[in-house]
Amino acid sequence: MSTERRKPKGPLDLKSFMHRRKQEIKSEINCVSIGTIESFDATDQTATVRINYQKVIFDQAPVSEGLDADKYINYEALVKCPVVIIGGGTGRITFPIAKGDTCLLFFCDKEIDTWFKTGQITYPRNDRMHDLTDAFVLVGVSSTQNKIASVYTSGIELTFGGASIRIDSSGIIRITNKINMFGTTENKSSSYGAQQATTDGTVEVVITEAGNETQGSALGYTDSNADPSTLIRADSVHNGGTPNHTKPYGGFTMQVRKGDYWKVVVSGSIGSIGVRWLPYGVTI
Repeated sequence: MSTERRKPKGPLDLKSFMHRRKQEIKSEINCVSIGTIESFDATDQTATVRINYQKVIFDQAPVSEGLDADKYINYEALVKCPVVIIGGGTGRITFPIAKGDTCLLFFCDKEIDTWFKTGQITYPRNDRMHDLTDAFVLVGVSSTQNKIASVYTSGIELTFGGASIRIDSSGIIRITNKINMFGTTENKSSSYGAQQATTDGTVEVVITEAGNETQGSALGYTDSNADPSTLIRADSVHNGGTPNHTKPYGGFTMQVRKGDYWKVVVSGSIGSIGVRWLPYGVTI
């Protein structure tokens, strides 16, 4: 799509002509533009972007004929533009960049192809300067028509969907929405011997008494040894024949670190035992 800006015809004086030439030269220098994401490739971390305004094509009529009409045309989509991902060292913050997101385009002084492919310091392989093909993308700018509904001004806020994490100036952390603390529970009632924890987690144990004149207990061990020997938790059940001398149920929970080993040992007589492993899905 193109449009025209009509101007009165008439001869140009030298001052007008020089001003015109300066405008043409500056119009070819790309510095910073506003764009809209067409697509994002998470594999190579590049985006296809449309510039949010039109390019000016200056009227090329001879000086003696004066100015007639400038034309405006849409820019072609910019492809394979590296996306800025905020981070440093081994830390990163990533976002689900999506079609329609508004961004800033930064056009480099020199070509970026060689650096982007190799990451090495080298000389420019061509004479491109401030070229449309050498843009970096920074997502996050918004117009007044699409601004953030509210900005938290008392600290740091991380939001996604309906969930948010806030850290205020006093260091208090506030989390909204659900927190996924656990992974999928595993039934270990028939295999509670020594085993290694692949995540942080909790062992749950429940035991019942075996009948009249019986007594038994369950003991929980965990440490860094393949056959752990550090007793952490224990509980017992018994039946003395009367209600006052009976403890029909017992149990405990035991926390285990990732990489450590754990086991449950039964002593004496018990009616039944239930053992569950609850891995921590998210550590907060």
